[in-house]
Amino acid sequence: MYGVQICELLSGPNNSGWTTVWLNEQAVPYMYRDEQWVAFDNVHSVTYKANKANRIIANHSIDHSVV
Repeated sequence: MYGVQICELLSGPNNSGWTTVWLNEQAVPYMYRDEQWVAFDNVHSVTYKANKANRIIANHSIDHSVV
């Protein structure tokens, strides 16, 4: 499924029956309906992951002497 299709499901009239859930462990939303499920990123999950990566980088010094 492509991003455009996910956006259409979330905002269009075809979203009936889909439930959206936030999964804390992976910091990602997913949605499901019956036996179908789709995991995806949105603005919140990408922002969270970028901020986490920036914190990790800021907290670790890089040893450039190792080749």
